[in-house]
Amino acid sequence: MQFGKDDSARVKGIAIILLCFHHMCYRPEYFSTYNMHTWLPQSLVIELAVLARVCVPIFAFISAYGLATIFNKKKESESAGRFVFKRWITLMAAWWFAYPIQILALYLQGNSLSSVFQGHYQYIFLDFMGWSDFFKTQMLVGINWYMFLAQLVVVLTPLLSVLNKKFRFLSLIYVFLAMQCLGGYFSSNFGGDYVNYLFPIALGNYLATNDVFEKIKVKHKVPVSFGFLALFLGMMLVKYFTSKSSFNFRGIQYVAFGIAIFALCAMTALLFRWDVVLKFLGKYSGNMYFIHIFIVRSTLLHKYVGNVLLLILISLVLSLGISVLIELVKKGIRYDKLIRKIANVGVRTSSEEKTAA
Repeated sequence: MQFGKDDSARVKGIAIILLCFHHMCYRPEYFSTYNMHTWLPQSLVIELAVLARVCVPIFAFISAYGLATIFNKKKESESAGRFVFKRWITLMAAWWFAYPIQILALYLQGNSLSSVFQGHYQYIFLDFMGWSDFFKTQMLVGINWYMFLAQLVVVLTPLLSVLNKKFRFLSLIYVFLAMQCLGGYFSSNFGGDYVNYLFPIALGNYLATNDVFEKIKVKHKVPVSFGFLALFLGMMLVKYFTSKSSFNFRGIQYVAFGIAIFALCAMTALLFRWDVVLKFLGKYSGNMYFIHIFIVRSTLLHKYVGNVLLLILISLVLSLGISVLIELVKKGIRYDKLIRKIANVGVRTSSEEKTAA
């Protein structure tokens, strides 16, 4: 079985659909506030929307998988520090371009920087750097909390890759044990305990570092896919029932999420290899992540549309359209080329020093 860049994009496409669904429906008051309606029982839709929060661990998992793949290919020619610097610059550059668009959307919806930051304009810098949630200061919009987690994925990649290469499956057990010690110390106001995400991140890194997908031999795609589907549904049920019970062993729900994401990736690689829609959504999912919330919460949209399914579809289409325009602008001004030059400054400097020596 192969799980490559296109497969990762398709999984991110699934994740962005789940994200729009989650933010549209996960609170009961949204149905009354926005006068939304659905063909399914409202209580069921809300429960499914809460479970759709698996989208966040999916993004973290896919990022960890992709970064580990790159790190393992370049570790002989690129130091861990240089790797972290280059990937951090690439990550933040995408975010820094999206941030002014968030500010524009904020003003278009009748809000302002002064109302959000309550006069503490120094907090804009923390939000711009993706650190607001960690320092518990105001941010433009709640979804910006994820930027700190995304940076953690980059920083942890070299360490997790070394651990996963040396200890293999045991490293996942070590990570779970570490979660028992660290849990509760690094909480997000919006994303829960940061430590919970360690397992999906470590699992994504483990699968890439040890070429697990490549080692899975599949002769009959359909029955194997149904097996992965059963695993996915089983793990989602574990997440659901443990969240509803008094059994709250630290991190167990995100272990279930991690295994479910692995099953989802395998299903995607087996069944959706030729799908272009999910791949296209995944390609632009980064920008969509940061702008979809303004569309999902748009009173103008809810004024004319009440059906949940139609609302999600329109939100996806509009978010995708804006994301495509953003990338066209970046291409027109050669923004990504500039960022690559900045990210490679350290590489050229080091190479020049070696040549001189």
